[in-house]
Amino acid sequence: MPLTNDPVWVDDDGFELDYHVRHSHLPRPGSDAQLKTFASRVLERPLDRKRPLWEMWFIEGLSGGRFAMLCKVHHCMVDGIAGIELLAALL
Repeated sequence: MPLTNDPVWVDDDGFELDYHVRHSHLPRPGSDAQLKTFASRVLERPLDRKRPLWEMWFIEGLSGGRFAMLCKVHHCMVDGIAGIELLAALL
């Protein structure tokens, strides 16, 4: 805001949901070690600062018919408590 210089939320007219919500799979039956390797590759890449600063991944193929949800959000959007509350609302 011009007077207070506080950050504000704005709508993104070019928002593409497919960019932010992604789907992947591990070779069946995927192990927890394979999931950790996949997650580390996703998390080590910086978020694209030209887009909203979050991604959500759904990873299928884990052993026992399980799947994983990986959320990646820049700390400028949520702090620890807000992130927990957002995740609780989603789940």
